[in-house]
Order: sequence, then structure tokens, then C-alpha cells
Amino acid sequence: MEMHFSIDSLRRYVAGALQGGGYTPAASARVRDVPDTRAIRYYTTLGLIDRPASMEGRTALYGKRHVMQLVAIKRLQATGLTLAEVQSRLTGLPNAALSKIAKLPTNFWDASPIDSTSEEGVSPDEERPFWGELPSEAVESNKNVRRSIRVELHPGVELLVDVADAGAKPVDLERIQIAAAHLLKELARQRLIDAGQ
Repeated sequence: MEMHFSIDSLRRYVAGALQGGGYTPAASARVRDVPDTRAIRYYTTLGLIDRPASMEGRTALYGKRHVMQLVAIKRLQATGLTLAEVQSRLTGLPNAALSKIAKLPTNFWDASPIDSTSEEGVSPDEERPFWGELPSEAVESNKNVRRSIRVELHPGVELLVDVADAGAKPVDLERIQIAAAHLLKELARQRLIDAGQ
């Protein structure tokens, strides 16, 4: 049976895999040695890693493939590749090919995740809203974006999405607006927008 774990355990697995496998982090100060939860979510929106395997209430659960994807991303970034280049190499790879790039240590899955109290190389995420700013990796990846889509969610509120695939299918604006309803309610609650419009 496939094992599923939280985003924090996902980070611990990734940190453990990178610590034990001859990994030298990217030279760029903008690229984290181990991705934080904001970067993981950002990678998901870019399609660099798969969406969560399942949900338990409001908690996203991840699996072994997600660990391999994140470790592969970090290993490729360490060679100097941009996120756009990493994406072109990893998109759609089967697990066997992904495993070769990730180079997980032997018997990696037999061990339990690293205890969060003794974890090295991964500091707890700072308390900041997910939408507040892009992770540092996003700044570099935006250099390679081919087109943008602007979606008006509400008068004065626009969503700008950088799309890496210039041949992407047409956008279903109505579904995006429906999905943004909770964000708009929160913006109205905080009196950042007029709820009556």
C-alpha cells in the first residue's frame, strides 16, 4: 500500500535523501538547499511536482513520487539549471527514470522520516501568508515564462498567471472565479475590496 504523509514529513524525507546522497546545494543564494512548504506549493502550481496524492480533511498528503520529484529538482538545480529547464526534463517522467535522477540512498524507504526535533538543514517555515510573496526560486523561473494570463476575479482584483506551456488549452474562467470565491470573501472581510460589487 502506498504510504502518504504530510507536507512537513515530505520536507523531512527530502532533507534526509539529500543529506545522505552526495548532494552539494546550488551556488545561488536564491535557491534553498531544501524546499520549504511555500516552495513545494509553488512547484505544484508550476506542475514540477504532482498534486497531493490525497486529502485528509484540509490536510494534503504526499507520497514517494513527490519525494523523488523534489529530490530530483534539487539535484538538477544544483547543476545550475533554471526551474524552466528542470521542468522540461522532469515533466511526465515515469518513476524509474525519476528515481535515477533523484538517486535516493539504498534502503531509503526502510527508515522512518527524520525526527523534526533533530532535523538538520531544514528550519521551520516562517509565519507568513502563502500568497504574500513568491518563493525565491520563483524569481529565477519567471525569467523563462513565455506568456501570462490575466483573470479578473472581482473589480480591482486580478489574477496574473505565468504559463510555461504556450500551447496550453483555453482557460475556463468561470471555474477559476468559482475557486477564488473564498479569497474574495476574505478580502471583503478584511475590507480590502467592496463586497457589494
